[in-house]
Amino acid sequence: MGTRLRRKPCRCANRRPSVLSGRALNAEEIAVTLSVARANINISLKELQGWGLVKVTH
Repeated sequence: MGTRLRRKPCRCANRRPSVLSGRALNAEEIAVTLSVARANINISLKELQGWGLVKVTH
């Protein structure tokens, strides 16, 4: 049998979400600020959305 990985509970689960910016940032702004490729930003944002750490605004 294979081993199963279990996710440890987040110690910050009971904390209030923090705001990194006073306004919504688009992928281009994030890419320029962090000096990374926009494609990497898009992939990372989708993963963070899956975790419920960021939300999309239109």
